Amino acid sequence: MKHVDAKYKYLLAVSGGSDSMAMLDMFANARLNFDVLTINHGLRTTAQRDCQLVEQYCNARQIKCIVHNMDVNAYCKEHGVSVETGARILRRQLFDKLSSNYHFVCLAHNKDDNAETILMHVLRGSGIKGAEGIREQDGKYLRPVLSYTKAQLVKYCQQHNVPYCEDETNSDTAYRRNFIRHKVMPLLQQYNLGVVDNIVRFGQNAAADNAVLDKLADISQVKFTRNGASIPINLLQNNDAIAYRIVDKVLIQLGYWHDIERVHYLDIIGLANNCGGKTINLPFGLKAVNDYQYVTILIQGDSSKPCTYSYPFGKGKFAIAGGILVIEDVAPDDSQTTGKVLVVDAHKIPDNAVIRTPIKGDMFTKFGGGTKLLSRYFIDKKISRRDRELVPIVATDNIVLAVVGVEISQSVRTDSNTSVKYYLYITKEGQH
Repeated sequence: MKHVDAKYKYLLAVSGGSDSMAMLDMFANARLNFDVLTINHGLRTTAQRDCQLVEQYCNARQIKCIVHNMDVNAYCKEHGVSVETGARILRRQLFDKLSSNYHFVCLAHNKDDNAETILMHVLRGSGIKGAEGIREQDGKYLRPVLSYTKAQLVKYCQQHNVPYCEDETNSDTAYRRNFIRHKVMPLLQQYNLGVVDNIVRFGQNAAADNAVLDKLADISQVKFTRNGASIPINLLQNNDAIAYRIVDKVLIQLGYWHDIERVHYLDIIGLANNCGGKTINLPFGLKAVNDYQYVTILIQGDSSKPCTYSYPFGKGKFAIAGGILVIEDVAPDDSQTTGKVLVVDAHKIPDNAVIRTPIKGDMFTKFGGGTKLLSRYFIDKKISRRDRELVPIVATDNIVLAVVGVEISQSVRTDSNTSVKYYLYITKEGQH
């Protein structure tokens, strides 16, 4: 078994099948430090029998065995996903929850599983990353028997008198993987007995090539928030292969990596060449938006409501979305500010002026002249639709006197008669 060391503690995911029972017996014979987890997904009447087989094996050898029951069908109905996807998500959530007590979580994927996975990705039009197949180590997840074929693991169980049972749904070719396993692979093996090894070798070559390209996909300029991530448009315009990997890294960091197809990646990349404001829908309620300088991926459609406020205009500090708006009569140090520092004639600000978020019908006469709807001005300045709702403005009724951090109106500009200047700027000294 690869990547296994006696100094670590492991959690073994054991289903009762020949693969996982062989792995369990190898760990037991090697006297490694480990516990066992067996899961009843609630999908088969024989699932409880399988869990009991694992539990009996562990009890006979004084191995700690955790039996966990989950309702996959209920989860799939609630979230609108397939049984395969729902089961995978719930398992991963459980592994993540338990893994803090272990150095590694061990899964019993074998060489045949790997070849089938690679072939499935190729058939669905996956890129080179999908062609890598299953990794022997992926963070805290290990696959110690990945180099063994299914036949070798079955033979191990028979030679060492290790009990095992087979999931009867494994023969149901209505499932895509089972169709590949029972229909496609046997035909390929008639053509070439070494097809499994050849497919796995192809995956290893793809992994080596992908590692080089992956290093070139730098996401250090991507802005991550609790609601999603904003990718600078230029990162998606130069090279499709690099852009694909940038999107992949961003989605993984956001927690989404399964069941998002290549076509969705290409749609996200394609947004970089569209006009601002265009939106596309993605799986799992995700959305992607062209925000002029960025392509932004939003979690659950970014349903959070914008912050709204209204303060009487005057010197002081005011809480706004993303920071603090400061108005004072002393020029600030540039290191304190974010965005443009605006300077206005204090005596030209009407007494009823307020600091607020934009509303429909606001009009703005920009510096140098020219009056238009504030919404049209935002479009001209390429400020995204979502960001427009958060931009602080100074206004009297629907007349905008200043768009903070961007520009002042012609009506409040300073001149040779100005006696008092107010400086308006945003600082990140606090988040509100």
